[in-house]
Amino acid sequence: MVMTTVTAMVKETKNNDIMEHGYTDLHTHILPAMDDGARDFDAAWEMLRAEKRNGVERVALTPHFYPQKTSPADFLAQRQQAYEALLPGYDGETMPQLRLGAEVRYTPLLTEMDLRELTLGNSDYLLLELPDRQIPTYVEQVVEVMRGQGITPILAHIDRCLYFQAEPHRLEKLIQVGALAQIDESAFRNRKAGAFANACFRSGLAHILASDAHDLTDRAPGLGGLTADRNVKLLEWAESFALAVWENTPPPAFGIHSLKNGLFGYR
Repeated sequence: MVMTTVTAMVKETKNNDIMEHGYTDLHTHILPAMDDGARDFDAAWEMLRAEKRNGVERVALTPHFYPQKTSPADFLAQRQQAYEALLPGYDGETMPQLRLGAEVRYTPLLTEMDLRELTLGNSDYLLLELPDRQIPTYVEQVVEVMRGQGITPILAHIDRCLYFQAEPHRLEKLIQVGALAQIDESAFRNRKAGAFANACFRSGLAHILASDAHDLTDRAPGLGGLTADRNVKLLEWAESFALAVWENTPPPAFGIHSLKNGLFGYR
């Protein structure tokens, strides 16, 4: 992997005017009747309009998929039914472009499954949810197997994984073997999670920013206050990766800088 600092990548994306075409939100729970996201189709349509108002032009619909609870075939059938029911109220003028995906719950048994239909928009990228508190077993090996299958896992909301906050080297190992990492926009509303998120972006250990939208209030669509000018560098960095996922192209080259959790914060 070619070494490129975050600062250098920011300058490069500015030159390419990557933000000219709006933002990409790769992690949402907008499809109703799938999980703990939108309560009904009226709420889903309003969430999509909110995404567009917040400058988001591309949205991946990624309901939870729990391999231990349902089969891929049953999940895909339910997702397709929900998507087709969503379309009659879809308006391309006031709502973003849509693609289907899934937030796939981690289990070592993923190596025995055909994951292609669970990827983001049938791309080479898959949104992978790790446990928040319990350190997952064999995760490095599973990531390596997925990479061997041509799939790049995107670790969902790493800001919520307490073991990454306490021991950032665990995250670093996963990035080194080929994973990318996603941060929830809401992390920046919490002092501790926000400090970790900022440090990860600075160190090349976080790459994608998403809403993880579930409703119109606490877990709202869009990227919120991060669209302010003070966060433009972070947004440009994150959008360069999100757009690569959307277009199914290789991610931008980046370097990794070891992150330590010290007495006076991350360094």
